[in-house]
Amino acid sequence: MLSLREIVNRNGAFSLLASGVAITLFLPAGFISVAVVIFSLFMLLTMKRPALALYTFNDLLLPMLLFGLYAVGILYSENSRIALDLLFRKIPLLLLPLMFFLSIREYKSNEFNLILFVFLCSAILASVVCYGVAGYKIIATDSILYPSDHANSYLFAYDALANPIDFDPIYLSLFINFAFTICLFTNTIQKSSWRILTGTYLAIFIFMLASKIGIATLVLLLILRLVDSPNKGKLIMLSAVCLIIVFWVGVVKFPFLKERFKITVDIPYSEVDSGKWGSTAFRIAIWSCTLETIGRNPILGYGTGDGQAALEATYYEKNFIRGYTDHYNAHNELFSTTLDLGILGLILLMLVLFVPLIRSIRFGDRLVTAFMILMILTLLVESAFLRQRAIVFFSFFFPLLYCRMTAGKQEPADARVK
Repeated sequence: MLSLREIVNRNGAFSLLASGVAITLFLPAGFISVAVVIFSLFMLLTMKRPALALYTFNDLLLPMLLFGLYAVGILYSENSRIALDLLFRKIPLLLLPLMFFLSIREYKSNEFNLILFVFLCSAILASVVCYGVAGYKIIATDSILYPSDHANSYLFAYDALANPIDFDPIYLSLFINFAFTICLFTNTIQKSSWRILTGTYLAIFIFMLASKIGIATLVLLLILRLVDSPNKGKLIMLSAVCLIIVFWVGVVKFPFLKERFKITVDIPYSEVDSGKWGSTAFRIAIWSCTLETIGRNPILGYGTGDGQAALEATYYEKNFIRGYTDHYNAHNELFSTTLDLGILGLILLMLVLFVPLIRSIRFGDRLVTAFMILMILTLLVESAFLRQRAIVFFSFFFPLLYCRMTAGKQEPADARVK
C-alpha cells in the first residue's frame, strides 16, 4: 500500500489538493470554503514568475470580468450589506480562474485523471448515502411514501432522495451528470465494462432524482456521445428509440416521474398551497414577473443584490403570495444577472458560457463541450450562481478543464475515449 509521501510524489500536491476541492463539493459549505482557500494558497505560493508578455487574454478571464462587473454593481446598489454578501459569495469566480491563469505550468494527464476520478467516486458515494438513508426510512416506517401534501411523494425520489446530503435535486443531478460525463468521455475508469456499469448506475440515479432538466441533460449527453461513435447512424437511431421507450414507460408507469413531468401552465398567483402548483407553472409565474421587472430597468439593472428586491416588489404587485413570502429568485441565472447588472451583465455571462463552448467544439474536446452544456442547461432553470456549491463547481472545473483542453495541444489527450 502506498504511503502518503509516495502518493504525493506520484501525483503531485496540485492534484491531491484539487481532489480535495472535488470531494468537498458534496460536503457542507464550511468544508468547501476551507478547501478553496487551501488550494488557492497552494497555487499562489507555487506559481512561477513568467514575463508579463507570456500572459495573453483567454477564456479564463471571462468569469473574472463578470465578478468585476458585480463589484461595479455595488456602486449603484441601494443595500450595500446585501451587495457585499453576494459579492463575497461570488469570489470563487475571480479567485479560482485567476489562480489557473497566473499559474503557468505543465499539466499532466495523470493529474487530471486523479481529480476526475476522485470526483466520480465522491458522486457515487453521495448517491449510495442517499439510497442508504432512503432504504433505512422505508424499513423504519414500513412505507415508501414521504410525509408531504403531495399525492405522489416517495422516499426514493426527488427531494426525499437528495435531502440526506442537504442537496436540491437539480444541483445534485448537475453533479451526478458531470460524473456520468466523466464515464462517457474519459478513460478515468480503465475497463470499459466497469465504465458502462458505473455510467448505467449514475443514469438510473438521475432518473430517480426526477429532475426534469437533469433527465433532459442526460439524454443530450448520450446523444453527444453517440455522435462520435462508429456506425453512428444506426446506433443513434437505435439508442433514440430505446431512450424514448424508457422515458415513456417511466413517465407512464412510475407515479413519481409522472407527477414531475405533468405540465400545468395555469398560474394561480394568489394560491398559497404549493400542492396545487406544478413546477412548470411556478417557473412560468416567476419568469413572467422577472421579465416584467427587467423591462423597467434593462440597461444598468438594479445593482448588485438589488434585483431580488425589485423582483419581490413585482411579486407583491401581482399578488404572487408564494413569490414574495418565500423570496423566490429568478430561477434563471441569465435573468438574475440581468436584474442586477443589466444588458452588459447578460452579454458578459453569455460570453462566459458560449465562448468556451465554441472553442471546445473547435478543439474537439467533448468533455469540455459536455461540461459547458451541463452548465448552460442548469443556468436556464436555476439562479445557480447564488449557491456556493454551484459557484465553486463552475469556478473550479471550468479552468481545470480549460487547462486540460489547451494542454492537449502539446500532448495527446490520453484521457479521451478513442
